[in-house]
Amino acid sequence: MDDTRVSKPASRTSQLADRVLEAIRSGEYQSGDQLPTEHALAERYGVSRASARAALGMLADRGFVYRLHGHGTFVSRRSARVHTLNEAVSFGTMLAAQGLEYEVRVHDAAVVRAGLEVASALDLESPDAPVLRFRKSFLVGSEAYMHNVNSVPLAVIGADAAERACEDHSVLDPLDSLIDSNSAAPTAYVLSTLEPVSAPLGDYEELPVDDGTPFIKVTEVGWTEKDRPIWYSIEFHSASPLVMQVMRVKY
Repeated sequence: MDDTRVSKPASRTSQLADRVLEAIRSGEYQSGDQLPTEHALAERYGVSRASARAALGMLADRGFVYRLHGHGTFVSRRSARVHTLNEAVSFGTMLAAQGLEYEVRVHDAAVVRAGLEVASALDLESPDAPVLRFRKSFLVGSEAYMHNVNSVPLAVIGADAAERACEDHSVLDPLDSLIDSNSAAPTAYVLSTLEPVSAPLGDYEELPVDDGTPFIKVTEVGWTEKDRPIWYSIEFHSASPLVMQVMRVKY
């Protein structure tokens, strides 16, 4: 059965864990703050106390919170300020967690042929397969911290959604919202490749950046729960206020 037609909804536990983490990322809960009790979370979000307990356990396992027996659950020091490479959160979410006000600028959006690189990454039948391609930049003040080029097959989101996106660029950020609103199979995980590059940048040759200026190029592919690639992105990161860390778990 085609996995674009079947959706497995996230459990109440994982949904609650995501909402609590979002509250941490947005600054509602700061490092060291005590989180509401399991009972309070259950009432606030309309879930069982068992689901609330399990959600806090998920966050504790991922290192975002810690528990003190007899005292409660607290936000860990690294939660809001350090972003691990094994967490697929949006760039806007990471900027907001740093207390930075940012602007997303969509430069253009069009339906084009995939091309060899995108078709290969997304297992498309032909380089001529149509994709929605759009370019964005994330700016803090007047400084751009990241530029990216996204490609989403029309087979994933549909021709009508792609046409609307070309006319209304506001639906293009964040990318997950575009996918979740128009596809039955959301992104489950992202595989990324990081490499150093220098200007001029492919797909952004017109940027007023001196030749040789260093960037980090991040190539990403979003995958569904059933291991189907559904979007392709190239990001160029300049000097960034974000701190990235790799968490190595001992087994």
